[in-house]
Amino acid sequence: MRLVVDGVMVVPDPARRLPGRGAYLHPNHRCWEQAERRKVWKRAFRSAEGFDTSQVAAHIAAPHVGVGGGSR
Repeated sequence: MRLVVDGVMVVPDPARRLPGRGAYLHPNHRCWEQAERRKVWKRAFRSAEGFDTSQVAAHIAAPHVGVGGGSR
């Protein structure tokens, strides 16, 4: 799943079309927890500021059927 920064928020980009620097994460809860624990967002998006990741957490928690098709 591709993620991008919109202001101070990290948002999911399932269509992979939003502008800006993207970061990729497996769309499962285990990978999400590991990324949060390791605090990877500042490094992934090359920023000194923190980010609000609540939209991505909600996206991962929601059940998705037939979404995507890529390997990420």
